[in-house]
Amino acid sequence: MTQKNNKISWNEIPGYIFLIAFFCYIIDGLITWSELSYIPFFVIVAKIMLYFSVTLVGIKILCTKYSHSYFFITLIILLFDFIFLEVTNHTYKDVFIIILFIVGAQNVKFDKVIKVYVVTVIIAMIGFYLLVKLNLVMDVTYARDGSYRHSFGFVYPLSVGSYALFSGLSILYLTGGKKFTSYWKKIFATIILLILFWLSYKYYVARNVSVILLLSILVESFPSLIKPFNNKAFTIVSIPIIALMNFVLPKLYSINYNAFYSLNKVLSGRLALERIAVQNYPVKAFGQYIPQVGVAGNPNIIQWNYFYIDSSFFRLLLMYGSLIFFLWIISYMIVVSKTTSKDPLLCLILVLISVYGSFDNSMIVLYFNPFMLAILSDVRERDKKEIIER
Repeated sequence: MTQKNNKISWNEIPGYIFLIAFFCYIIDGLITWSELSYIPFFVIVAKIMLYFSVTLVGIKILCTKYSHSYFFITLIILLFDFIFLEVTNHTYKDVFIIILFIVGAQNVKFDKVIKVYVVTVIIAMIGFYLLVKLNLVMDVTYARDGSYRHSFGFVYPLSVGSYALFSGLSILYLTGGKKFTSYWKKIFATIILLILFWLSYKYYVARNVSVILLLSILVESFPSLIKPFNNKAFTIVSIPIIALMNFVLPKLYSINYNAFYSLNKVLSGRLALERIAVQNYPVKAFGQYIPQVGVAGNPNIIQWNYFYIDSSFFRLLLMYGSLIFFLWIISYMIVVSKTTSKDPLLCLILVLISVYGSFDNSMIVLYFNPFMLAILSDVRERDKKEIIER
């Protein structure tokens, strides 16, 4: 009988440094997007967590062993990151930090990253719900189409909705399309997905989140739905086509207002807002600052004063610039290309995230979307036959 060695080797230390950094960054995000962000003490805690996480990522990057090719690529990415930060006058520091984390995720097990994310976020969501029930934080509620949207301790219902979505997709990634040693593990995962769906539909009133979580439940129950994403060509072209549709629809809306009026209404006026954004702000290589007025934190906002760019693709192109936009699209296509044969489930999840990103900006926010780190992290190899046969 062999004895399992639980000692951590020196080669594993950089990976654990990154996981601690990512945990601290998630905590920073949970505070930033919750009612705790209005309490001075927690504002200080969030800043400490942010600086500590960035410092740890820097240490991890320095401790990583690189081949000559990867060292050169890493150097180029970091150089571009610092140039972007300076050229934009530190306007979008979040982009700088995201690129830093993507580089830091190199050689880190992506499964472990997702586990840290989903456990931390699920516990936090439960914790905020309890704090609301104890009247320690507010449940800011918004009216919409005759129903009420609850934030349960977060700044806006879509904030907690996004956390619910990416937690659900994380659970799907960890448990979908693989055989389990325990039947109850699959039941437990499905129950959590059902709860997240129910909360998103009934309390957050997040329609897009609800639809994608429902699809996740179907994929969890019927893994054969992953089969189309074994096709590399189909999967690779999916993301640029989704991105293209983001710009085609507002253009068609401006050309034929009457025909697309109903669609614009269904999309909560997003087509009209995106058309205004394109008309007022030209595309620039390094982006530009665009002043916006959203509903989060402003429940009594006057309707005519509202202006917010929801589409992640529009934000990438207009706010962060064409360079970041094309790097994003190319990076996702590379991830899909290298993982189609290894893990088609991850490809499906990335496509679902891209669809969601057409209606919400959390696709490009690392606080919400841990799947960005799949670009350079160590993605597992899943048995395709296992997925197809189940």
